[in-house]
Amino acid sequence: TSDLELYRAERAAFSLVRQEICFYAETVELQEDGAGNPVIVCQETAPRRKVTYYTQSQGAANNVLYQKTKVEGKNAGINPLTPPDVTVTGWHVRKMTGKGLLIGIVLKEKKTGREKEFVEAVELGNGKVI
Repeated sequence: TSDLELYRAERAAFSLVRQEICFYAETVELQEDGAGNPVIVCQETAPRRKVTYYTQSQGAANNVLYQKTKVEGKNAGINPLTPPDVTVTGWHVRKMTGKGLLIGIVLKEKKTGREKEFVEAVELGNGKVI
């Protein structure tokens, strides 16, 4: 059942990331946070709307994948994409082409310690990777 939980967490998180990159992003920029972890910044085709994906630690052994949506002139909305019973132990992003990214995430089910890596190639439908 821990594998099922990991697959469920991956599908839920990646479906939102994939949808944003494939359908709504005009440009995708790869950055790093202060600790050298990857950050995906998507400028949407809708003006003044930016969506960012990143991991952040919420205490010992608890990393969470977040989606931050910022519309110009409004406060940013931040939502966790991984469930509380799963932690992110790895997160990497690489530019493949001008329109594609390779995204990898390693998820660990806290109760059993079961860990699994998921890797997905994502193509931009309406934009480019800069």
